[in-house]
Amino acid sequence: MKGLSLVIPFHSRADYFDEMLNSLRALTVKPDEIIFVNNNAQDQMVDMVCQFKEDVEGMCKVLLVTCSTPGACAARNAGAKMASCEFIYFFDSDDAMSADFVGRVKTEIDREDADVYVFVTQIIKADGRTHVRRYGASIHPGYQILSAFLSTQSIVVRKAFLLDIGGWNESISYWNDWELGIRLLLHSPRMRYFPDISYHCIYEHSNSITGNSLSEHVGEIDSVLGIVYDELCSQEEQDALFLRKAIIAGKIKAEGDMQGAKSLYKKYFPMKPAVMTRLLASLLFHYTAAGIPGAWRIAVKMLRLKTF
Repeated sequence: MKGLSLVIPFHSRADYFDEMLNSLRALTVKPDEIIFVNNNAQDQMVDMVCQFKEDVEGMCKVLLVTCSTPGACAARNAGAKMASCEFIYFFDSDDAMSADFVGRVKTEIDREDADVYVFVTQIIKADGRTHVRRYGASIHPGYQILSAFLSTQSIVVRKAFLLDIGGWNESISYWNDWELGIRLLLHSPRMRYFPDISYHCIYEHSNSITGNSLSEHVGEIDSVLGIVYDELCSQEEQDALFLRKAIIAGKIKAEGDMQGAKSLYKKYFPMKPAVMTRLLASLLFHYTAAGIPGAWRIAVKMLRLKTF
């Protein structure tokens, strides 16, 4: 049926789980169904889901399913396959949803005909500062490669479209939403972007899935860069990836991990970028290593990637 399925995997971080459930209780409009995916979670969290199900009985359908395969991607895929609605929204168990978000989404999916709906979210950093992820939007995969504007909680996706492209890549534990966003754009979705309001409290902390340090994940970043390279087709997309690699290496150097930065910067790709691309990569590496933000915006301009 046309409507919205909310998929929420949960495994640990029980201290944040109650706030997330309370944010769902406070929704002014409920989704058509909420699918909680138990990914080898603590019994305490399962009990909390059962209580939530009782609390919202008659307001929306609530399912509790189990996925024994470890990892957020496996759990999200399990939830997506169970979804009965035309559209799916994935949410993390340690964040808080804006009370008016589902109402806005349901209005837009009824009014627009798209495969992917993109919303602006906000990150709450460990020191309490708020960062609004208003990065713009584009149909070009290169823009996602450089900006990561498509993230887990910024997109509502048509279930059939998601499953047709293979769902979440279960071999990726880090930056899996970045890779999914690239793959979505490689399949030319009809996309709508809504930059007017930022939503949610998405908490950045050391216990989150991605943490807050790139240096801790050099090996995982190296792996996902290789996976994405194999998915790309055009020189423009490959150039964007080459520049992204340099920018991330610069950030890792800025964190003080010289060896990790060097390893990533020198990562081999079979492609042969033009001399100007290699020079730009070097510039962006040193620019970012100096702690200056916004290198990705320079790369977007140099590659002439158009946005909405």
